[in-house]
Amino acid sequence: MKTSIINKNKGIFWDYDIKNIDFDNSNSMIWFLSRKLNFGDLDGIKKKDLKKFLKHLHINSSLKELFTNFLKQDTREKIK
Repeated sequence: MKTSIINKNKGIFWDYDIKNIDFDNSNSMIWFLSRKLNFGDLDGIKKKDLKKFLKHLHINSSLKELFTNFLKQDTREKIK
């Protein structure tokens, strides 16, 4: 995941310098995705990343359920 996806509205919730974050590190990705989703920023989030890290994200349980159902629905549609 490249830092270019975070430029939009960056000042709203990025009170950290994230230019040097290692997005290959699972803990960094969990923190990054949790932060984006908690602030309603879906821009640039890949479904594969969401699926991979969803159970580890620090987000509201209702939001986690919403994304879980979204990913299940998406899978069912591809099978048809």
